[in-house]
Amino acid sequence: MQLELASFKINRVQLGREMALRGQTLTVNPEAIRKTLLLDSAFEDVTVNVAHPGESVRIVHVLDAIEPRVKTAGPGVAFPGFLGSAKTVGEGSTTRLEGLSIIQTAEFPEPTSGVLSVRESLIDMSGPAAPCCACSDTANLVLSFRPKASVTNEKFDAAIRYGSLKLAEQLASLTQGHTPQGIERLTLNSDSGENRRPRVAYILVIRQQGPLIQNFLYGVPTEGLVPTFIHPNELLDGALVSGDFKGGLRVCTALHCNDPVVKSLYASHGQEVDFVGVILATAYHATHQLKERSAQYAAKLARILHVDGVIVPLIGAGNASIDTMLITKACEETGIKAVTICHEIGGAEGTDSPLSEHFPEADAIVSMGNIACEINVPPSNRVLGGETLCFHRSDKTIDSSTGFVATGHDFFCGAWQMGISGFTAKDF
Repeated sequence: MQLELASFKINRVQLGREMALRGQTLTVNPEAIRKTLLLDSAFEDVTVNVAHPGESVRIVHVLDAIEPRVKTAGPGVAFPGFLGSAKTVGEGSTTRLEGLSIIQTAEFPEPTSGVLSVRESLIDMSGPAAPCCACSDTANLVLSFRPKASVTNEKFDAAIRYGSLKLAEQLASLTQGHTPQGIERLTLNSDSGENRRPRVAYILVIRQQGPLIQNFLYGVPTEGLVPTFIHPNELLDGALVSGDFKGGLRVCTALHCNDPVVKSLYASHGQEVDFVGVILATAYHATHQLKERSAQYAAKLARILHVDGVIVPLIGAGNASIDTMLITKACEETGIKAVTICHEIGGAEGTDSPLSEHFPEADAIVSMGNIACEINVPPSNRVLGGETLCFHRSDKTIDSSTGFVATGHDFFCGAWQMGISGFTAKDF
């Protein structure tokens, strides 16, 4: 399975009368975008704005971020299961707009509560919070959706997702006739010869709790999914789409398509390691029996693949940490070395217990930093997505443009972005 990924670098997106790509600047027609999106009966209105790195801009009520891409050759479509049939992707050619994100913002019409609560997530394009926010370093086309009064949360959510993905494909199609800045050829073919390299798999444990806090594999929610083996090219080719809107512990679609661990393993493939593939598992199982079943199933797949080691990241918090640690433990018990990548929840001062769950077998842990560390966020000159915001730890509503104290929980994909930005936790 070989995927050619053609990258067109975008450093600026601007509003205009046309839809065109010139150099590294993308021009979009906001009225044309609005007209197309408003064909869906779920929307009362949609506003279109842009934001760039370094600007004093804050984006609030962020739901998902999508990197525009389109299939130009081979089976399937961009974001299969949504924009076309669920044919297996990861082969042929795909074009992406590198450095551009379509950002969705909205407030849902119906209240949410308990474990299925939608939580605030924001992006600061500059200042001390920017390194903790995914997409603070990309040119952003910001779509702010307002629902009709009668629409349900699930219908509103589905409409936002389909409209955004369709726009992503449309924008990537503007590259036709242009020359990409780079082409990656991604394949797992490897000839170890006499010097056998360690075989490594990536066990990606995604969050699956229910509507508005879930992920989609080939267009279908991953609820009830037993650990499943996929080619890493499928992940990079849009097979996994986020529908997770729970604070900073989520991973957005753009990050799934640019998974930093997959990219790192590809960079080492055939040199330091032999990258075998991705085992996709879910977290937030309702009972310990289901957690054990998932962990044992993941370890079994790793054993069948004859791997020497696995990398297991944490996505989520307390409940998910049990799933992640159980997978780590199950792999170690079968003789497979496991490395866990996780954020710490050490309190504002870093003195609290950093892990919700831990087993002695988890003896190789990479810290992505303390997500509970407090950051003084300064006021912003411009706000997109809403005039007020409310963090889950308080029922107090504040002005979106003001300064406040926040943690990684409040920033868009804050946990993973801290790791990408090089954060870690150290003893002093």
